[in-house]
Amino acid sequence: MARGLMAQLGMGLKPLVRVLRYEQPEDCLLVLWPTAWGAVLAQPDGVNALIGLALVVACVMLHVAARFASCVLLERGTPIANGISRSAAWTHVVVLAALALLLVAACSMQAAQWMAAAVVLAALTPWVRRHSYLAQVYASAVMSAGVLVAFVAITDEAPSAEAWLLWLAAVLWATACALWKAMATRKADEKGQRKSMAILLGETAIVAQLLILGCGYWALVMVGARAQWGASYYIGLGCALAVALWAAWQARRREPVRDRRAFHLGLLQGAIVLVALFLAQSSVPAAG
Repeated sequence: MARGLMAQLGMGLKPLVRVLRYEQPEDCLLVLWPTAWGAVLAQPDGVNALIGLALVVACVMLHVAARFASCVLLERGTPIANGISRSAAWTHVVVLAALALLLVAACSMQAAQWMAAAVVLAALTPWVRRHSYLAQVYASAVMSAGVLVAFVAITDEAPSAEAWLLWLAAVLWATACALWKAMATRKADEKGQRKSMAILLGETAIVAQLLILGCGYWALVMVGARAQWGASYYIGLGCALAVALWAAWQARRREPVRDRRAFHLGLLQGAIVLVALFLAQSSVPAAG
């Protein structure tokens, strides 16, 4: 009986594994880094490991649910969707979203309300991806909701001005990363009649990329100014900005391999910003 249950569980997880394999697991970092940013901003003296893990897992689950819905429900006939019924797809999406909500509710009921709003927005992602050239912006706003959810879960208060600025920075950073990836897959998207920012922007994509990143780093500087952080934070931002400029230089020839490399460098920027936030918060004197 136990063996039969394990076999059924394995069959149930197989579609998720297939989606993750095709969709590149590193995409989950677009959710993980903003969630970690919000957690560090909310608790300067160190985040409870269990709460932090629960928040990260919940936000990643929500991201996987949205991507699963996009791949399976709206891309019938593709290698990813073949062999997966719509009913099975909806079951996976609902279960993942429910688990994400339960994990956040265990941390804070107020945060669960914010997570519920993120679930509703994530549910619309597949349709936005099909019908809008700005799907990457919308998806980035949803993925960056981890900043606000983490802040509310840890403080049990409404997001502060700094949290909203950090969310804006996360949206712009994630949009920039998504644009690099869209540039790498532009020809495939055109062939498959899919919409993306890279197709909309055409030859001006790199210029737009630099403008997006510039606005994102302005938002990060504003966070530091409001929080009155020291030099370590701005040094960290400088390192991240240097990586961003190197990524743009790498992608100047508009080759898919170089665009993909720029995408990975964008993910590295997220990690550097997290370190900068941690150093800034560590240097803040403890209250009392």
